[in-house]
Amino acid sequence: QGHEESSSLLEEGSRCVGRPGAKAVLNSEGFRSVAALGHRSEMVAFGLRLLRSEAMHILSTPILKNVAVYYTGECGSHSFETFVAELHNGTRANRCQSAWTAYDATPSEGSSAPFAWKQHHDWPESPEPSVLAFEAAVHGGAADLESYIRELVEDMGGKILSSERLSELAQSFLNTNMGTDEDLKGLLRKLSEISESEEPELAWIKTGGDYAPLNDAGYREVVRRGSQQEMLKFIRRVLEANRLRITHELALDAFLPWYNGTCARQSYSRLLSELQAAVVTPRCCGGGWIVVDEGRPTNSTFHGGP
Repeated sequence: QGHEESSSLLEEGSRCVGRPGAKAVLNSEGFRSVAALGHRSEMVAFGLRLLRSEAMHILSTPILKNVAVYYTGECGSHSFETFVAELHNGTRANRCQSAWTAYDATPSEGSSAPFAWKQHHDWPESPEPSVLAFEAAVHGGAADLESYIRELVEDMGGKILSSERLSELAQSFLNTNMGTDEDLKGLLRKLSEISESEEPELAWIKTGGDYAPLNDAGYREVVRRGSQQEMLKFIRRVLEANRLRITHELALDAFLPWYNGTCARQSYSRLLSELQAAVVTPRCCGGGWIVVDEGRPTNSTFHGGP
């Protein structure tokens, strides 16, 4: 059915070959020329041609039409690269939406087309801790090891609540470890034990929505927990840090599944960007539920840190 729908739409488009969406070059320059027109139908025509060039076809034209308005200036002005990524991400069904694009054939490992298959389908994981950096920190002394542990905890999406306990941990490792790969694995296990401890006096490393750093590592940790309440806490901290305020809680409830792992797992930068965009995006396009909190004393510009 998807092939038939795509073929039918392309035949219809061929009868209007003079339209920009039907003849613009399939690159960022051609995309910008189509986007500048501000017409959804032109972007749909461009998108259908782009799908064909990527060895893909459409499964749901209504979804493509809804997506197109975020690239024409009607609801947003995202980039060509984002548009291509969205077409490829449309091949993945989730609990909230069926797939709306498909590949003509299953992509082979290492092929150059489809475009950016791995880039847009692999969720970025936390970087692996460096053994060389750990060894250097151990040999550098207590202060260097403490700094290294702080970086590890932040990469875990956590926060250290006791500098005194951190110093004790660093000193104990200096006394018994040489900075080997096994020593590093032991340190990581110890940090996880501390963060997961149910004893308040032992849990001096905290993770979750109230403590996770406002960055990609913190976002990943909150998603990993699979808790709607933890993600709500995290998002409220992001809003507060960026002088933003929610005016419609129901809109936040609808927004949440696309970031807590129910419908999608994304990134901290995308989360922040969408929250900021909701301030100026019309309600008919899904915005209008966040305002700038004029009463909160902070810098006049948005930022992404705590």
